Formats: sequence, C-alpha cells, structure tokens
Amino acid sequence: GDSTDLHLACNFLMHCQNHLESNDTIYPTDKDKINYVLSFMREGPAGNWSTQRSAQARASTPPTWGTWPDFIKAFEKAFISANIKAEARRKLMMTHQLPNETVTSFNARFQTIARQAGITEFAALQQIYLKALNPTIVEILVGREKEPTAMDTVGTDKGLYDAAIDAEDAHNRIVMYKNQFTPAARIAAF
Repeated sequence: GDSTDLHLACNFLMHCQNHLESNDTIYPTDKDKINYVLSFMREGPAGNWSTQRSAQARASTPPTWGTWPDFIKAFEKAFISANIKAEARRKLMMTHQLPNETVTSFNARFQTIARQAGITEFAALQQIYLKALNPTIVEILVGREKEPTAMDTVGTDKGLYDAAIDAEDAHNRIVMYKNQFTPAARIAAF
C-alpha cells in the first residue's frame, strides 16, 4: 500500500545517504552518488524512474547527471511527496472525532490531515468532515437554518469548522441543563 511504499522510499534513501557518507572516498562526485543509487532502482516504478533519469543524463555528451542535492529533491518528489499525499487521503477517510475529543481539537487534527492530503474543495471536505464528526454534533449542525458554504468563517458567514464548535457548545448546554433536573440533582437541591 501507499504507507508501505512511503516507508520503503524513506528507508531506501536514508540507507543510501548513510552508505555514501561513510564511503565518501569511493563516491566522491555527484555522478558517483547518483549512479550508486540508480543502480539499486531496477524494478517497478523505481526502475522506470531510474531508466528515465539515466536516459536524460546520457542524452547529452558528455552525460549530465546533475547535482546530488537536485537528485535528492527529484527522488523525494517522485517517491515521497506523492505518497505522503496518498497516505494523508487514506488517513483522512479513516479519521473520526474521538469520544472525549473537543470539536476544536478535532478541527485542528482534521485540518492538518486535509492540508497534507491536498483536498481543498468544500463539497469533498464537507462530506468527509461530517462523516468524521460526532453524530450528535452533526444532528445539531444539520438542523440549522443557514448551512455553511465554506470550511472557514469568512466575515459574518460562519464556516463549517466554527459552526461545529457552536453545535458542540449547544449540545453541552443541553446536557448541562438536563443534568440539573435529574432525580439526584433534585434531591441534592433539598
């Protein structure tokens, strides 16, 4: 899966960098370092990427392999950045508000993952957010006369994040009010 690929790519790059740093006399140039890493990338997407990089380098005479820092950036863009986004999307779909988690805390967690996932469209975020939010809060939210049209508050138009905080406050007031009138509370008042 995507998280396994991400883990493998990160580990592969780290082990290569450690080996190259420990053997800097054997791999003194950027070309040596790049070719060392490419030599292990033989199969699947990594093999295709390696073949493409090698073909690009050899397209000029003499071959131009580029710099080691640029190679690292290209590797990370190809194998790590894309996987981080995919992993964040998977995580976002699995995210739910925890039993004792406040909406404010959940919003911060949800926004972080949504940003990593690169999802910005309101309709998509709204659907995922409402499925992840405590169902009691969602009931209060959906019952409002003016539904939010954005995730964030803009001017006087409440965004979904702030509307959910308000719904949680309303729910907490209802619970507090109900608790004042339990038989135990009435007995304690006397």
